[in-house]
Amino acid sequence: GGMTPDQWDGYNDFTSTLKEKPLFINDKAGMKVGEIMALARNWKDRFGIEILFIDHLHLIRGDHNYTSAEQQFTDIANNLKILAKDLDLPVVALCQLARKDNITEKRMHRVTDLKYSGGIEQAADVVIFVFRLIIHGLDQNSEGNSFANYTIIQVEKLRLLPKGDVKCWFDG
Repeated sequence: GGMTPDQWDGYNDFTSTLKEKPLFINDKAGMKVGEIMALARNWKDRFGIEILFIDHLHLIRGDHNYTSAEQQFTDIANNLKILAKDLDLPVVALCQLARKDNITEKRMHRVTDLKYSGGIEQAADVVIFVFRLIIHGLDQNSEGNSFANYTIIQVEKLRLLPKGDVKCWFDG
């Protein structure tokens, strides 16, 4: 409700561009990883999809009975990696951070902060976090400038390349 006319124009331009692009959404809850793989193969063959987004990894069920959640999510991550290689397309999976006692912990995220991180980290080529400083109790820098709209995109893992941070302006 608080967008300027220029922002509305940009929004309208963006949405009309999106209308021209093929977008396929499956919102079936509780899919098994094998079902996702079959659906992605079907979409690749029929429509030529170029990227697959999964929201989110921790809602996927494994295809087998597992002795631990860690084992289940390692298997799921490995299967998504195989899918990406087989279909030659990026698979972007959103993941949950492990809950901490103190959400305002004043440090950047780490790969070990991912819930059931071991197998996920091993399978992933890239791990990226969005870190909003204000959410973690970092209100301002040493000069007194507000961090209210400051966001850091953390590239925590980038296979074969160094990791790093991208400083961004967040206009939510």
